[in-house]
Amino acid sequence: MLAVARVSRALAELGTAVLRFDAAGLGESRGDFAATGFNSWVDDALRAAQALAEAARAPDAVAGLSLGGTAALAAAARLPSARGAVLLNAPSRPSHLLGALPGLEAVRRYGVAPVEVAGRRVRLGRPLLEELEREDPAAEFAATGKALLILHAPEDDLVPFAQGEALLRGHPGPKRLVCLEGADHLLTRRADAAAAAASIAEWIAALA
Repeated sequence: MLAVARVSRALAELGTAVLRFDAAGLGESRGDFAATGFNSWVDDALRAAQALAEAARAPDAVAGLSLGGTAALAAAARLPSARGAVLLNAPSRPSHLLGALPGLEAVRRYGVAPVEVAGRRVRLGRPLLEELEREDPAAEFAATGKALLILHAPEDDLVPFAQGEALLRGHPGPKRLVCLEGADHLLTRRADAAAAAASIAEWIAALA
């Protein structure tokens, strides 16, 4: 995803080491994305963290955009080295997107179908929808007491700003909410990605 690449590059320029990876079936990763589910995304993040630990050092935080942010919550909760999680335009619960995305009825009916997500067309599978209905990574993360950074666009038309506020209210540990004024859901403007990176770099430095 372009926004994730831009945020990662900006973080690197600010001196924050980043490992960015493509989940199975996305980008340059092999596999069928429609055959994946929420928990497989979390497993991908944990395997990436293990690879990073073996190559350099274990990560201090896990970050994700949109539904990837909720996966980041679960991964950060389960990763001993992670001292916090960073969410960009993420829903308070994965199930929020079940009511926000058009075309999901076809996925339920046929098992696999294309769905438009923030202007991008992707194939989703029924197992993913079933997992989204029952998972609550925010509660799992809250139980750890780890630090939480929420970056959310007030004008996000897919995941409303109220979702970020709900995450803030529900987390008992250290927390911060940053408004990404003027940004859209996927942070398509370079300036928005740069602003997000600056906030993340400052927060990461404060974790040390």
